[in-house]
Amino acid sequence: DVSNFQIEVDIKAGSTNLDFTGFAEVDFVKAPLGDVIHIMQTKVPATAAGTFNLTTLPKNLPYLRLHSFSSDIDELKIIRNNETVFEVEKAELIADQTMDALNPDANHFTVAFDQRQRIEDYLEVRGASQFELEYTLSGTPSSFDLVYEQLGPVLR
Repeated sequence: DVSNFQIEVDIKAGSTNLDFTGFAEVDFVKAPLGDVIHIMQTKVPATAAGTFNLTTLPKNLPYLRLHSFSSDIDELKIIRNNETVFEVEKAELIADQTMDALNPDANHFTVAFDQRQRIEDYLEVRGASQFELEYTLSGTPSSFDLVYEQLGPVLR
């Protein structure tokens, strides 16, 4: 049920003599595609230490993972309908990822709601009147990228 498919590759400026090879692994099952993981990116415009609340993320699909690219994040709190539904500090996050045999990076603050690799472990936000990420930042933060993964049907 997919009529168009494309892949985007970002290439660093000044790169030369690039060589790409592609291959396709195709399964000819005659069934609809079903749910896919949508990977989106946005800029978090935080520019000062303290608390920054991001309230502009979509509430159309559940979330699987959040990847914030900043070394200045000390804590992340997720608020849905005026209730804290998730809260983690950097030290706890790094310890948890290390225990799961992952390779945490102090410059990335990744929250995986589906740590058990089970689809039912997503963070549901559909129907929420409020959904926000409350970052606690230290140092001299600047705006940073947030890549988020949502689970849902193929968007047309």
